[in-house]
Amino acid sequence: MKIAVTGASGHIGINLIPELIKAGHEVRILSHRNEEILKEFNVPVTGGDLLNQESLLRFINGSEIIIHLGAVVTIHKKSPEALKVNIDGTRNLLEAGKKTGVKKFIYFSSIHSLQVFPLDQDLDESRPYNSESQFDYDRSKVIGEQMVLKANHENFETIILNPTSVVGPRDYRPSLMGRAIIQLYRGKIPALLRGGFNWVDVRDVVKATLAVIPRRFPENKFIIAGHWHSMTELGEIISESGGKPCPKLLIPFWMAFLGAGVLSMMPFISREEQLFTAASLHTLQNSHRNISSERARKYLDFHPRSFEETIADTIKFFEEIKYLA
Repeated sequence: MKIAVTGASGHIGINLIPELIKAGHEVRILSHRNEEILKEFNVPVTGGDLLNQESLLRFINGSEIIIHLGAVVTIHKKSPEALKVNIDGTRNLLEAGKKTGVKKFIYFSSIHSLQVFPLDQDLDESRPYNSESQFDYDRSKVIGEQMVLKANHENFETIILNPTSVVGPRDYRPSLMGRAIIQLYRGKIPALLRGGFNWVDVRDVVKATLAVIPRRFPENKFIIAGHWHSMTELGEIISESGGKPCPKLLIPFWMAFLGAGVLSMMPFISREEQLFTAASLHTLQNSHRNISSERARKYLDFHPRSFEETIADTIKFFEEIKYLA
């Protein structure tokens, strides 16, 4: 299959591209910036912009499938850039796909597009949208999903994948979760919070993506979840893998919210350096423990690997590229 991929330099993309090539697909990549890491794949790279329709038509022309990973991901409450790129960019890509005869459009959304409450009932694809979220990123993904579902047609199949918190090897940038693992390993985080996340291995996300490519499904939306673990459990696994001892101090959320607010107002603190903001703390505090991937298991043969294996392999990767030195 001829597959056009946006967002290829991100954590999922870097893991996905070699597997697409290994499976025999012809891959082309859209690059907003000239990124050195994309050269290792030895596939066509088209310079372009999700907000430039003309560049998207050049990029997609001749493709049978689009995998749309490209997005502005932010842990800050307000982000006009996320709203514009994630909404207008997705709309432009959908329109370009239809114009050029693309047959399938695979859209990467987020678990945060769905309402987290109630916490005492399984969270699956039937959950209402998180349309009233106070966080721009969440709402951008809600609107993106709605456009993708509306575009679904007999000759233009659309698929939505909703991964939970993605973690795993080949995290070169690294991601927010990757930075948290690095800092815990180095002993740079003195205290933890009581919350946790549902973590899914990036390699399992890739397998699910490969599974939706070859055939049509009666469902258009799949949650790709792993296992829920607390931050303390994460710290203990990292410590057992050679990192610093897991922090013993647990601070209350009110104190963390206060601290995040103070840091956000300090001009000498880079916004990218913050691991905890109002948005990330809200997610941690209200993280759902029972997220169901039953639909993905049924249709995609999805079986997430253990959290321990994921963290061990992630640490091994960070060691190999000298991020833990």
